[in-house]
Amino acid sequence: MENIFHTRDKTGKTTFGKLSWYSILIIVIILAAILTRFINLGDRVMSHDEVNHVVPSYDFYTGAGYRHDPISHGPLQFHLIAFSYFLFGDSDFTSRIPHALASVATILFVLFAYRKYFGKSGATISAILLLISPLLMFYGRYARNEALVALFLVIIVYAIMRYFDKRDTRSLYILTIALSFYYTSKETAYIHTALLMIFLFFKMLVEIIPAKLIQRKTYIMNFLLIVVIVITLGASIYLFRNTDFASIDNNAVAIQNSPSLTLQTRVYYLFADFKTLLPGIIPLVIGILLIAILRKSLRWDLLSNSPSFNILILLIVLVLPLLAAFPVRFCGIDPILYTSSTSNYLDLIFIVYLGVISMLLASAWNPRHWWKYMVVFYSIFFLFYTTFLTNMQGSLTGVVGSLGYWLNQQDVNRGNQPLYYYALLQLPFYEFLALAGSLLAVILSIFKKKPAEMAEQAQSEQSDSVEANEIQPIKTKLSITTLLLFWGISSLIAFTIAGEKMPWLTVQIAVPFLLLAGKGLGTYIDSIVWKERTPRDHFIALAVSLFILLVAFSMIGTLLGNEPPFQGKTQAQLQTTYRFIFECFLLVALIATHHYLLKKQQTKRLQSKYFILALFTILGVLTGQSALRASFVNYNYPTEYLVYAHAAPGPKEILDQVEEISKRTTGGLDIRVAYDNHSLYPFWWYFRNYPNRIAYLENPTRSLEDVPIILAGQENYGSVEPIIRNNYYTFEYYRLWWPNQDYFNLTSERITNTLGSADMRQALLDIWLKRDYSQYADVTNNGFLSLSSWSPAEKMRMYIRKDIAEQMWEFVSEDKLTQTPIADAWDEITTILYPNQFFGRG
Repeated sequence: MENIFHTRDKTGKTTFGKLSWYSILIIVIILAAILTRFINLGDRVMSHDEVNHVVPSYDFYTGAGYRHDPISHGPLQFHLIAFSYFLFGDSDFTSRIPHALASVATILFVLFAYRKYFGKSGATISAILLLISPLLMFYGRYARNEALVALFLVIIVYAIMRYFDKRDTRSLYILTIALSFYYTSKETAYIHTALLMIFLFFKMLVEIIPAKLIQRKTYIMNFLLIVVIVITLGASIYLFRNTDFASIDNNAVAIQNSPSLTLQTRVYYLFADFKTLLPGIIPLVIGILLIAILRKSLRWDLLSNSPSFNILILLIVLVLPLLAAFPVRFCGIDPILYTSSTSNYLDLIFIVYLGVISMLLASAWNPRHWWKYMVVFYSIFFLFYTTFLTNMQGSLTGVVGSLGYWLNQQDVNRGNQPLYYYALLQLPFYEFLALAGSLLAVILSIFKKKPAEMAEQAQSEQSDSVEANEIQPIKTKLSITTLLLFWGISSLIAFTIAGEKMPWLTVQIAVPFLLLAGKGLGTYIDSIVWKERTPRDHFIALAVSLFILLVAFSMIGTLLGNEPPFQGKTQAQLQTTYRFIFECFLLVALIATHHYLLKKQQTKRLQSKYFILALFTILGVLTGQSALRASFVNYNYPTEYLVYAHAAPGPKEILDQVEEISKRTTGGLDIRVAYDNHSLYPFWWYFRNYPNRIAYLENPTRSLEDVPIILAGQENYGSVEPIIRNNYYTFEYYRLWWPNQDYFNLTSERITNTLGSADMRQALLDIWLKRDYSQYADVTNNGFLSLSSWSPAEKMRMYIRKDIAEQMWEFVSEDKLTQTPIADAWDEITTILYPNQFFGRG
């Protein structure tokens, strides 16, 4: 027998009807990917950040146009969401279709494209891990860039693996296209590009130094190239920092205030500006000239035999012009201060400087194809940033603004999360399967190197030594495990160091670990000699191993929990003790059965492998359960840690009520409804079809007195209620809430005390396994961990005018139903007389 990924029938394939088992598995994965990304896609309330994405997209769709703003990241998703509205209409569901499709595409791309490099087992398991990842599932159903980024990341990795395998230009075009789309999506592209460059640089050294491709003089010339760039750029920055730019800004003001200036006067001002900037420009011009002279001595025609060098240079020449914000910022000027002529001048100067250097280096590297790569990259880039050439300022906000704004935000550090936010909270809480699988992959890579691979490497080294004097492509292989491990660890470090730490960024850290885990598990499954036993024997042995681990974990949980055995004689304590004793006997029986099965079949070496497969099966079930719970049960609640400022169910409940009142009182959506600056999110989006909506923001006035429905955040209660007085009924809801933040300020003493307390261990286990905070609330004496009293949270109120509410039965409160009716005026002047005696009673 072979494993499920390599099954056979009589002609070579194991089939189920007309389909192989593997084909059935592929169909199940595809259906599961579609269902988990699309079912109930529109149920979750639009979050704060989603509103910032869907409202501009809706404006774009309705003809108001779109202008790139770095505050909401790249332009790609706005185009995709607007296109989704064009095809399917505007709704919460259709807002998330592009992201759900990208998430499905990520799974399917790995499933099919990675087979050659991960093996069929590795690619299939990697796809399954991406499918059940809690973070990828949740943010694959979320109108944020993370789903798009995950897709581009797996394509970039594929292009790198493919190029090392084929050394063809098509691989570089795939890499160029994926990278360009990534840069139109989110600024984290800069981080990932830098990490890839670091890996490729050291990989290049490993390739070219043993191969002795170039002489010492060439090394010196390449080092001299770096020196020239650093010195001339540094000199320019120094001179610009010491330049008085006041005259430039004054000239700009003079031109702006005098629109009728002659051309000669405008040229005079322009020449004056040039004279001010000239000292800083001269070093840059000198640097360009020196690079033009040096490039012929770099011998990159020899270095291009290194695949790592080719990819590294491609990344450098494509991205270099996009780094202009760095030198402008070093000059002491804000690169995104577009109202300043000085900022605009420096932006342009450094864009041109870096662009010219990029073209010079590219032509020295690949004279035939370099311009094609740049045309492809920047065609995609500028088309989206300029909204298909309708917003030319987008070219500046894309090249300089994206990076410039991101650099400014590092000081903001939104959320003020601790350094261990990813390493000790997000990854262990949700991606424990990826971490465990990655550890397995590293162990296999160290101790399980294939003899055939070692022989091939030795043969390659021998061939290189024999033909050292010939110029040939370097015979080198890419260690995919090393690449993914470096990428995962370096991403964790980079995003930890970066100022803002948010849960959705964990997606970008998790992707390499998920791929590494899938590859490792695939290698492990392929290493098992399945033919030694029948499918029935394998299934029974694996099932027994699974039950052994489940019983063992249950016993460990009992011992470490807050109700250990042998602690007393109460009914509950005796039940715990009896259950523990039963589990002990059951465990012994299962171990004996497992030993008997292996001894009978003389396959003791499979014992550890069964247990490892069983362990990862358990972790996989827990991971899948965590993913489904987050995406389909707790999606509107703060009990999950993969959200931050999370929208509560209240806004959608309010929206449903406003819609019903409007339809019953106006026949459509014409009711007047007012909202403040707090309820702006998400009602900026939800009231888009209400023509009589009123955004009073932070300035409520007497004009609200006759508005049928008013919404206010809790900070504005005191401003709104004096205006509306007793003329409105009040209904309060949760608007936003945050996860419990007791993970802040962890210390070794606090961790030790926590792990030393049985009640606390049980409480943390309940949170991890079931998202049940009741035990933790009792232990910490925290009364704000139930959904009815959750904190931290922010509430809002809906005020309904009483005459409107009285027309709607569901809005008449119990107090109103039981209150004494107002007396009729006729009753006050009427006396009811009752007879003293009746005649004719029977």
